[in-house]
Amino acid sequence: MDLAESFRFYSENSASTYSRTYRDITRAIADDPDLLSIVSDSPVDASHPGVLLGVVRFLLLDGIDHPLGHLYRRAGAGEEIPSGEIVGEFRSFVEAHRNQILEQMLTRRVQTNEVARASVLAAGLAEVGTRHNEPIALIDVGTSAGLNLTIDRLAIDYGHHRIGPTDSTVQLRCDTLADGPPQRPLPPIGWRVGLDRNPIDVGDPDAVRWLQACIWPEHADRQERLTAAIDLFNTDPPRLVAGDALADLPALMAEAPADHHLAIMTSWVVFYFDTEGRSGFEEVLCQAGRPVSWISAEHPSVVRRLVGKTEPQTDEGDFSALALLDYAGDASHPTREFLAWCHNHGAWIDWQL
Repeated sequence: MDLAESFRFYSENSASTYSRTYRDITRAIADDPDLLSIVSDSPVDASHPGVLLGVVRFLLLDGIDHPLGHLYRRAGAGEEIPSGEIVGEFRSFVEAHRNQILEQMLTRRVQTNEVARASVLAAGLAEVGTRHNEPIALIDVGTSAGLNLTIDRLAIDYGHHRIGPTDSTVQLRCDTLADGPPQRPLPPIGWRVGLDRNPIDVGDPDAVRWLQACIWPEHADRQERLTAAIDLFNTDPPRLVAGDALADLPALMAEAPADHHLAIMTSWVVFYFDTEGRSGFEEVLCQAGRPVSWISAEHPSVVRRLVGKTEPQTDEGDFSALALLDYAGDASHPTREFLAWCHNHGAWIDWQL
């Protein structure tokens, strides 16, 4: 799709579900050649609507005083901002700071590390623990800042049961539709590493500000959760590696202790691979030479053959599919199981297994 269609799609799908302000802004961008020209003048991989939105917010968080920043704060406090007002101030900001925006668009790419997704990933990891009586060697592919690698240090409340340390400084609530995941503890994690093309260093204030900028204005709770998760991460930072999910994953898997069961986590990473990339990723896991479990919390299309035509018990039009794929390590096809429907940011889970 062209740029206008991309912004229109974002407005009517992702933004319409989660952010009224971004819905109105991206709808206006789709019909405004001048605003679209900022994106067309930027690198191709900066064409995702979230890059322009994030860059504008990044500059506001960096200290530029403009009425748009005040409107974003009001939206974060729960106020509904009139469409004409928010769009007008967005255009005003872009006109005043176009060169700074273009400069940031050269290097910024959407980076979200929503730690609440750990509540969904933890349900998959607990399922792995029931099948493999070994400590886990965990690799988070597309790890961003690596916050989900602290998965066993988070308190997760599913309503009918809790897992993790109750005194954790990061408390997650994941509502359950129907029965929710089984009451199982997480297996012990004895080795862990995150892999990302551009890992985020949460010791760098500029990098933290970019993570904050990628959160929609209305989601003040996510901002608070991000701050708490970063503080927790920094008390004992897991190892992060810069590399490619296909080219560099085999070497990392080879590092994992032989007496551990190897588990790979992804959350909204493989969805962005093309068809060849998706096949290549699975081939890497097939050729690992040891048993591997892939916990996949991705767009439903990644595991479409598993989910079939069922739908979660929610009115939301945008959601994820949690699946578990087990590879024997002998190049044979994996066993594939659909575990649950889930909210894209871990707010709820609809267990199916």
